[in-house]
Amino acid sequence: CFDSMNTSGQGYLTTEGVSTVTALDRTCYSLSTQPAAAGGTGGTPATKFPVASPVPRPGSSICTRSPDNGCYKSGRPACCNSDYTCPSFMTMCDNVASGVAGNDICSWGPDYGCWPSTNGRPPCCNKPGGSEVNCPKSEDVKEYQPCEPQPRTNPTRKPTRKPTPKPQKQKGGNSICTYSPDYKCYKNGWPSCCDKGKCPSFPTMCDNNASGFTGGSICTWGPDYACWPDTNGRPPCCSKSGGAELNCPKSEDVEKYQPCQSAIDTATE
Repeated sequence: CFDSMNTSGQGYLTTEGVSTVTALDRTCYSLSTQPAAAGGTGGTPATKFPVASPVPRPGSSICTRSPDNGCYKSGRPACCNSDYTCPSFMTMCDNVASGVAGNDICSWGPDYGCWPSTNGRPPCCNKPGGSEVNCPKSEDVKEYQPCEPQPRTNPTRKPTRKPTPKPQKQKGGNSICTYSPDYKCYKNGWPSCCDKGKCPSFPTMCDNNASGFTGGSICTWGPDYACWPDTNGRPPCCSKSGGAELNCPKSEDVEKYQPCQSAIDTATE
């Protein structure tokens, strides 16, 4: 960028501002001027480079978590292999034998007290892609598909409960009718069978379903022919006189008191 070095002590700058002949003992630099930016004071405006998006940390997406081949056919939730966007929670298992009771929350009986605006079903059931892509596992339904807020009403006087015949007390609390009353589960505080005179040994299903109990009656679940082949895919208690309220256990106790036929056959061998 220099034409020569002048040792005479003279130095000059060309009109173009590109070449110089320096004076003795001076340091020279190359100058390359650029036109000023519009509205600026001179110089070349700084170039803006695209900023890379932050990389999600491992496990922040349900598709980057450790594979679960026991729950999912491909080891990942079904939405990971589709054109649909995955939710933030782990979706329902798809590696389940056909007809397993309770796996798909969209097959439960409608709960109008919990989800009145979606026809008694969790909102995820109505999204494109269906339950496998959008709905959580059955044990997580309360966390990720909670009941709709109930409108607040003016407090009213609690109606007086009609008196009911007091069941005969049995020694040691052996009868479910001698347990402490549970008004949240039962309309009269005790199972419906207590008013009929004959009850099973276990607490029967709740009959106060207006409180928003999800899947209250196990007889409304999808049939499970692999579990109960002799009773048309339903728990045996559903076929007894009086129906589910008088004979069937709560949904969380179904495996204990209404076990699969295959388990009973194995135990008797």
